[in-house]
Amino acid sequence: MSGNTSFFERLRVELRDALELVLLPWLAVLMPWDVCFALFRRMARWDWLYRESCEEALDEARRRGALRPDDEERWLYEQRLVTLVNHADLYLSRRRSDAWMAHWLDVKGEWPPVSKEAGVLCTFHYGAGMWGLRQAAHARMRANALVAPLDAEHFQGRSVRWRYVRARTREMARALSRPVGEASKSMRAALRVFENGELVLAAVDAPTNAGSGALMQPSAHGLALLQLASEFKTPVTVFSTLLDLNTGRRTLRIEQVCGGGTAISVEELTARVFAHLEHLMRRDTAAWHLWSEAERALVR
Repeated sequence: MSGNTSFFERLRVELRDALELVLLPWLAVLMPWDVCFALFRRMARWDWLYRESCEEALDEARRRGALRPDDEERWLYEQRLVTLVNHADLYLSRRRSDAWMAHWLDVKGEWPPVSKEAGVLCTFHYGAGMWGLRQAAHARMRANALVAPLDAEHFQGRSVRWRYVRARTREMARALSRPVGEASKSMRAALRVFENGELVLAAVDAPTNAGSGALMQPSAHGLALLQLASEFKTPVTVFSTLLDLNTGRRTLRIEQVCGGGTAISVEELTARVFAHLEHLMRRDTAAWHLWSEAERALVR
């Protein structure tokens, strides 16, 4: 009986992952984006959609004082909608041209000048980030992304999710036309990129422990990267890609926080970078993607 229960439970989980990570987001490839986004807005009203992750996200956000009790219904709606669009962007990035991107993506600010100078591009797990990568490549940024190591053991019994995560990493590399490396405490991959006069790109955010006095702080690899940027006096640029929840348009915001060549302490550099995330979180905490994984993402 227990064997049968285990089999059917895994089947239920795999089918749900297939629906939420592949089938529903794939609809974006089959229809015009404005029509699909209107459909996605209706889907985001479905309480069962992404229920497990959204309920965990709500619990974490509530525990960390990131929303008001009377705002929970709106917050869950926006969390589901941003999640659905974020998954759809994997397939859209594969299938849509730069002309499509130019039509649906507004760009505010400028990337650093194309050069052979090393630098750092910082972003956050917020909004519709895939299009920031696409636009960076379009602007000829030689950006090498660093991501947290993928561990298959974290995906035991969830082969659909495991394949989705690997597909997303491959699409990051394709979108950037540059390799994606695994971050480590030693930052050897970042050092090699610096030596080649190229850019390191990484999402640097993680939630802190409750009561620490701040909602967000650098992740372990984010802190190591900012330490390197401080030591090497490299330019640092922050970018984020926001989603308009009414129209489905994306807005890429780019701002240089450090021009390079000047000694800036890691503390000051971290404060400048995370001032941008604080602004985003004041705008809407529901658009941050790591709430349901907050405990695993905690700074250690």
